[in-house]
Amino acid sequence: MEGTVVSVTPGVAALSNEDAAAIKESQRSGTGKIWRTIARPDAESAVAFVNTPPAQQGGEVSFASLPNGYVQVYYYL
Repeated sequence: MEGTVVSVTPGVAALSNEDAAAIKESQRSGTGKIWRTIARPDAESAVAFVNTPPAQQGGEVSFASLPNGYVQVYYYL
């Protein structure tokens, strides 16, 4: 998508893996799952995030490489 402007919420990509996992845990609810997204600084951090309990299952996660080197994670939680 030529000309697309990509923005990352300030500070989100700079979260430690532990802080990102805490965000994921806080998003758990008994009201059902919804699609969410978070930007991670690299592929290793993105994979660690989706494998943090509760780990996403098949079809519950998608990744996108961003032009600035970050990885956008779309996850169903």
